[in-house]
Amino acid sequence: MARRKSKLPENQEMDITSFMNLMVILIPFLLLNAVFTQLNVVGVERTGNRASASNAAPPALQLDVYVYNDRFVVDNRGRGTIATINFAVDTPDYKQLNEALHQLKIQHPTVNSAMLRVAENVSYQHLIRAMDATRIVITPKQNTAALFSDLQVASLAGTS
Repeated sequence: MARRKSKLPENQEMDITSFMNLMVILIPFLLLNAVFTQLNVVGVERTGNRASASNAAPPALQLDVYVYNDRFVVDNRGRGTIATINFAVDTPDYKQLNEALHQLKIQHPTVNSAMLRVAENVSYQHLIRAMDATRIVITPKQNTAALFSDLQVASLAGTS
C-alpha cells in the first residue's frame, strides 16, 4: 500500500476571525465586571520632636491618649491625668475609652485634635481600635459623630 500524501498549500493562513470576535466581546465584559481593591485611608500625622513655630497661647485642652497593653491614659498634655482605664492584657476596654473621650468632647467641643502615644509592644490591631475609639462615637441611634478626628501618632520609646 502506498502512502497517500495530501497536498496543502504552502502559505495557508489561519482564520482567527471568530477568535477575535470572542476577544472583542469578552475583554470589555470582564473589565466592566472586575472589582478592584478599594482602600480607605485615615489621615494621621506622625510627629517627631519638633519645636512649635508659633508662640500663641496653648489651647485649654491638648489631648494625649497613652496606649499601653494593659491600660489607656487620657492626659491634658502635662497639665494632669484626666482618666486612667485599666483592663486585662487580652481584653482592652475600647468602649470605656470612647465614653471618657465623649464626655471630654462635650466639655471641649471646639477641640478636634488628639495625640496617640503608643508603647512599643502594642499590637497593630490594638492601635487601630484605639484610634477608632478616639476618632468617632456611636450615638444611641446608631449614628456616628466625630470626637477628635485630627489624630497624630507618636511612639513611647522604652515603655512596657
